[in-house]
Amino acid sequence: MHNLAGAEVVAESVCKTFRTKGGQPVQALRDVSFRVNGGEFLSIVGPSGCGKSTLLMMIAGLESLTTGHLAIDGNSVKGPSEVLGVAFQRDNLFHWRTVLGNVMAQIDLRGWKRSKWEDRARNLIHMVGLEGFENSYPSQLSGGMRQRVALCRALLHEPQMLLLDEPFGAVDALTREQLNVDVATICASAGVTTLLVTHDINEAVFMGNRVMVLAPRPGRVAGIVDVPTFTPRTSEFRVTPEFLNVSADVRAMLEGSTPTPTAAWSPDRNGRRQEDHHNSQLGSGNEQS
Repeated sequence: MHNLAGAEVVAESVCKTFRTKGGQPVQALRDVSFRVNGGEFLSIVGPSGCGKSTLLMMIAGLESLTTGHLAIDGNSVKGPSEVLGVAFQRDNLFHWRTVLGNVMAQIDLRGWKRSKWEDRARNLIHMVGLEGFENSYPSQLSGGMRQRVALCRALLHEPQMLLLDEPFGAVDALTREQLNVDVATICASAGVTTLLVTHDINEAVFMGNRVMVLAPRPGRVAGIVDVPTFTPRTSEFRVTPEFLNVSADVRAMLEGSTPTPTAAWSPDRNGRRQEDHHNSQLGSGNEQS
């Protein structure tokens, strides 16, 4: 796989409000601002119902914003984009298609030439350790193998950004840890910008360059924690002091993320907090929204 130029994503004061069947507003996200640099891996954690998946779907162009702004490489998100690849918790494989057929599915749906993409599909299948299973059907695969097929499908068209929404939640613990290693390695080698939504703190820290913590609904950025080591990482990283310290920091932030009134803020070039002058004088410089 050749190295790609990962896309940059910027969120500015993003809010999302849903309506109940009775017409009552429910705010899922409030004033969410951050920046993800090209080629970076950002993990997103937070309690259930804080809007993690909703945020990912808005970046994917599959869900609209209520207010605020989202941009990929400076272009406002207005719908699905070919620069993105998406993988969900369920692999959503077509049971009547083989492994190769599932990886090639989007090529067929887009009406692109199969001959141009089949070699890449086979290379991806080899890269994730499924060489020899090209003609197998989903019912003949384990959960981890199925997720690897879904990842190949998401990466086939050489996206600049990969969105992962709890993609390892349906597999056993040992398979999950191995998928963490494999996916992080593939994303790093491809140079693709990656956003991972997960409930698993250890997974978030192991895979990410940074971990963004969302507070309970309405989801707000409680903080962003750097993971100060190189990527991709090996399994040994999980027992290092750096891993344990960052995991503890993220856990403490999650446990301390409670709804509080906060000042508006915007991300600096590294995706960290940048207060405006007026709000910084209000004494709210250490709070997050």
